Amino acid sequence: DLHGKTEVQAFEIVKSFIKNSFLEERKNIIIVTGKGINSKGKLKLKTPLWLKSKELSKFVVGFELMPHNKGGEGALFVQLKNKYKYKL
Repeated sequence: DLHGKTEVQAFEIVKSFIKNSFLEERKNIIIVTGKGINSKGKLKLKTPLWLKSKELSKFVVGFELMPHNKGGEGALFVQLKNKYKYKL
């Protein structure tokens, strides 16, 4: 949950969460970004860019917005790669 975090704090949290979840062999995770003011929050916009970055994309199969009743635009469902199938 990234509510109340600065962009720098949020990026460090996301990096750590993705890497640890991958190493712990989790297949799916949820990142709650929040929507921000008028649904234009900085973390809502930045998190997908981070997930596509060279640093994190090697751990990520893909991601999508959560269903409306589970957070909608304020949360991302992230599928992680299997650490035994992908060479990093």
